[in-house]
Amino acid sequence: MIQGSTSSGNCSLRRPARRNIFSFRKMNLLLPALSSFLYTGCYTLTQGIEQARLISRRVPLDSVLAEGREKPERIEKLKLVGPVLKYAEERAGMTAGSSYKTYISLDRPSLSYVVQAAEKRKLKLKTWWFPVVGSQPYLGFFDKQKALDFQKELVAEDFDTTVGGVQAFSLLGFFPDPVYSSMVDGNDAVSFVELLFHETVHRTLYVPDAYTFNENLAEFVARRATLMFVKDNRQLFGSDFSAENWQAGHERMQKARQAFGEMLNIARKELTAFYAQPEIEALAAEAFLKARKEKFAALDARFQSEFGNRLGETYYARFFKSEKFNNATLLSASVYQSRQEPFQLLLDKTGGDLAKFLQAVKKCVSGVKGSESGIWTAVETCGG
Repeated sequence: MIQGSTSSGNCSLRRPARRNIFSFRKMNLLLPALSSFLYTGCYTLTQGIEQARLISRRVPLDSVLAEGREKPERIEKLKLVGPVLKYAEERAGMTAGSSYKTYISLDRPSLSYVVQAAEKRKLKLKTWWFPVVGSQPYLGFFDKQKALDFQKELVAEDFDTTVGGVQAFSLLGFFPDPVYSSMVDGNDAVSFVELLFHETVHRTLYVPDAYTFNENLAEFVARRATLMFVKDNRQLFGSDFSAENWQAGHERMQKARQAFGEMLNIARKELTAFYAQPEIEALAAEAFLKARKEKFAALDARFQSEFGNRLGETYYARFFKSEKFNNATLLSASVYQSRQEPFQLLLDKTGGDLAKFLQAVKKCVSGVKGSESGIWTAVETCGG
């Protein structure tokens, strides 16, 4: 996750009513842009305040470890932070900087709660614009109830929505990132390592207005760096850890992830075609939702038939079955899973060396302007 997530607070400025925007013909372009800027500006200000409150609670990680000021199961995972960051910089070409040298204990399981929304009749995520990072397809809240309240607002505006807890986010190198207890509690030791690598990739390379690219890159690098780290440092995971058993489980999960990614691509293509049909576009709301529900069921049946033997008892096997499945959940998952092949091709060109791979990606995308598709094209056509 890139952008820090926060409560929108009780800012007096609210999004203007639609009638106010369009009541001035000469300003009908200016006012939506201005209102969006002011709204996100208010949100960003509150975000900074909430983030500052969190940061004020941080303590040096070294002192937490030295004094044992945490539960034993947390301490064992926190001991991995130093070796992981050293490995990230020396073996994988990442830039950790001064991050993850402090620790913040939270009083909740998630650091924040992210709300995403999509149109019902097309695969298009709603976005919000922020300075520096550009457009982002979510808003986040430190207070879960405020996230749920905002979700209700979006549902009332006829959007599909999804809400999920976030264990960590990156401050993109502008400020040092702390380790949050949510990162530790929400993962086993190996998954915690992968999360640290993921967030460190964001600090290493971030492209504004390219959310899907950034998250796919972080997923791609983190998985491979974790595999390398575990093989080279199995002694750090305790006497009960079996590298062989972990490897077998890792391979099963990779098969499930690959099958899931393939199905996401199929689902997006099928739904795009489905929504574009004139007879579907012409349906009234109730009839449309009924037809869409039938299409969702057909997608799940295809998923189970074509990929079921590769899914096992994983989260992915239940994804299309969920009653909460909609355009927002599909697009949210696609952000992380949709395009891994271009990175694999470039990694092969760089001899499988992650450090050289990251340098090649930086070189490939340097100076590329325009839409996110141009970023992907630059990677796909890069010579390594």
